[in-house]
Amino acid sequence: MPSKIKKEKGETKDWLLINIKARKNQCPQHYIDAFEAIDKLRPTVKTAKDKEIAIKHMNSDSFGEFSWLKINLISYVVIDPEAFYNLRTQEDERIPWNSDYVSNKKEAELYLYPNDHVIAVRKNDPISKNYILKFLEIALWKVEPEGFEVDMVKSRAQIDAILKAYALYSFEAKISFSNGIGGNTPLFSRAFDNRLNEMNPTTFEVKATGTKDSPLKVSEDGLIDAVANLSQRNGEITARVSRTPDSPKETISTARTPEVLKVTCESSGWGVSLGASIKKYFLRNGGK
Repeated sequence: MPSKIKKEKGETKDWLLINIKARKNQCPQHYIDAFEAIDKLRPTVKTAKDKEIAIKHMNSDSFGEFSWLKINLISYVVIDPEAFYNLRTQEDERIPWNSDYVSNKKEAELYLYPNDHVIAVRKNDPISKNYILKFLEIALWKVEPEGFEVDMVKSRAQIDAILKAYALYSFEAKISFSNGIGGNTPLFSRAFDNRLNEMNPTTFEVKATGTKDSPLKVSEDGLIDAVANLSQRNGEITARVSRTPDSPKETISTARTPEVLKVTCESSGWGVSLGASIKKYFLRNGGK
């Protein structure tokens, strides 16, 4: 057993999930080819005035039924040789600087599962998740312009809190096309998803408003139910609800509440442990 796996065995960590969606050709090999192209191209993506993010290295692996790409990202500060300051002399200085050298290095470890078109990233890795999403979107577009979209997988508990609320007064959703949904999905939800994919929108918005005396009705496999469930991997929703007859109105939004998957590293390492947990998670929550 490799020393790193031996060290990590038994550790439990929180992971976030990022959904990767190809507009065309959603077979697993397409996702592998896209990321191999990124690895070959090695693009850098600017995340702030002096900050960039790039791939450090990437490798593929498999074990049993699971296969994945392990992607190590690095973020850093680009040094401006014109912006040095001497504290002793209190003077601005220009220092000759080799541009190959950067500073404030941070790293994140990603696992891409092409069969599930999803990436797992540690919740507490030091690179901002917004930076990671930005890198993925821009890097994928560099190898296939407008060919992919990325979405953070949203909290199932937040979605259920909206659908199961005592009263739903307003509902807003921003969603886009999906990778296709699982075989156990209700009839209307499946039909709605098919029509949405045929339309192929960048963004599809839904807005509904009720009143205190006449709140919105949420029926199983109805429009609100279908849109809310689709939003978990393909968008976000905001709703005004009362959770119980006696509770006050409150706003629930999934925009900043990603799903958190608690995973324990087994003897075969993170690759298999994450793959098994992701498979179980999506089987419980409507497949793809």
